[in-house]
Amino acid sequence: MQKLIDQSKAHLAKSNSTYVQHLFRACYYAVQMLAITCGLVIHAVVPALFEYTASQKLHQLNEEIQGVHSKSNLSDGFCKECKQE
Repeated sequence: MQKLIDQSKAHLAKSNSTYVQHLFRACYYAVQMLAITCGLVIHAVVPALFEYTASQKLHQLNEEIQGVHSKSNLSDGFCKECKQE
């Protein structure tokens, strides 16, 4: 348990945010992704609806997340968990 707490504190320090700030930001992203998912399900059933919404929203969300990372103490704007191998 202590290891998990220490890892969480290290992550918060690297992301330059408090627990509450991180909590709200992560929940905000979760809600945004849930909304995108709902749009995709509707698009799957009726392809004429929300033709480009998901890709546009994902692109916007990605840019927003990268902006948050670039303002933190994370090297090159990404945490090591976010880097693609």
